[in-house]
Amino acid sequence: MCRICARESRTVKKIILAILMLLPAGLAQAGPSEADIRDEIHQQGFALFQAEKFAQLDRLADDYRINQRRTLSGVWKLAKLQGAILSCYCDDESDIVAMQKRARRWVARNPKSTTAHIVYAQTLIKHGWWHRGTRFAKGVPDDAWEPFRNYIDKARLYLMERKEQLAEDPRWYATMLQIATDQSWSKRRFNDMLKEGLARHPYYYRIYSEAIRYLSPKWHGSERELRVLAEYAVAMTGEKEGAGLYARIYWYAAEIEFGRDVIIGNPAVWEAMPAAMEDVLAHYPAQWNIINFARLACVARDRDTAVRMIARIDEKLVPGAWGGGDLTYK
Repeated sequence: MCRICARESRTVKKIILAILMLLPAGLAQAGPSEADIRDEIHQQGFALFQAEKFAQLDRLADDYRINQRRTLSGVWKLAKLQGAILSCYCDDESDIVAMQKRARRWVARNPKSTTAHIVYAQTLIKHGWWHRGTRFAKGVPDDAWEPFRNYIDKARLYLMERKEQLAEDPRWYATMLQIATDQSWSKRRFNDMLKEGLARHPYYYRIYSEAIRYLSPKWHGSERELRVLAEYAVAMTGEKEGAGLYARIYWYAAEIEFGRDVIIGNPAVWEAMPAAMEDVLAHYPAQWNIINFARLACVARDRDTAVRMIARIDEKLVPGAWGGGDLTYK
């Protein structure tokens, strides 16, 4: 059950528990669940990269990219595959070096592969972060800053030198925006890259995720700028997805970058959320989305929306969606 209910709203918690107890224990959606699909992509992508079956990875990535394949929740399979390929638990620097060498071999075998080049650039970024660590800036050892900056800039230069070839792939823009945060680009420079990327790939959610990271208060932005991004996203994608990107942006911001205070007690933000969530569900009525939206409504203390979402749950449990485990909200 969602952890936030215990500390947010006793009334909503009781409602959720009562309704969940009434759901049939054996009822579940037909076919694989969202979690099953994500797990399959992760296992396949990781295994193919480790085995250096690069031709198969290219075919898979090209299919996901060209046909804009989505999971049940609407997440791009391309983004999940990218994460799977790079999911090395690199405790030692030699692990990072081995990953870089493997990516270089991929580039050598298929220099036309956008995936190979972007994966290699990402291994450079991972190498930089291995030196820096995940501590706050004030806790980073002085001797870690130079290798961090060097590897991030190597990734930037590598991608910029190949922009004409790679920018047809939305991951090029997502990676460049990741670098923008790491290098503390100016707002103007960042916005130019963001607008260019969205002009070419407005429906690739990972671009918005990287923008949310840049705009978080711990990096270079504010809640006001997040609101501007959400409104801009709806303007870019409203023809196909309504206000769905508004819901997705605040979902990701609340859970990953800004913290839940971005929606708790913030009626100006939350006012548009119920309708935006309905726009997401109009296209992707997955149980994953419904349960997560029920939980977000609970966080926001919106009893009516929470009850309305819970009434649409037809599974007793979607692993991870109630807040446990390693989640990504995209």
